[in-house]
Amino acid sequence: MRRTLLSLLVLVFALSACGASGDTTVALPPEATKVTESVEVKEIDAIITEWKKVAPEQMKLDAVKPETIEEVIYTSPSTLADVQSYYNNLVTTKGWFAVKKMTNLQSDQVVLLGYEHGTTALVVGAIDASKFGGTGVVVYTLKGTK
Repeated sequence: MRRTLLSLLVLVFALSACGASGDTTVALPPEATKVTESVEVKEIDAIITEWKKVAPEQMKLDAVKPETIEEVIYTSPSTLADVQSYYNNLVTTKGWFAVKKMTNLQSDQVVLLGYEHGTTALVVGAIDASKFGGTGVVVYTLKGTK
């Protein structure tokens, strides 16, 4: 868990802005359900709670405007590979750039992804709930603009 949290911090810190503009909206994947409180899996709730504390603060330290920070947590009946494919599709369809430093931060339990689009940064953390007694994937997204 500490390794995952450290990886997320490194990702948020590594995201830097470069100048383009355009559509930075990111819709939820098909069949995804937004979560407002708990995913009902104690270990996953603890990880998400920690991400919600640490990641926005790191974005603020990286000059992201606090009023632009958007957090979304959702569940999906898909797999980690499906989630990764969905967000990687942003690169080809909407002009986002993948943060290459994240390619070695994948495991069979967690995928951490980072993307940039002009001055907008997007961090995606996905957890395979089946590894913790749940089903599907729990996804945490954090987006903000400098």
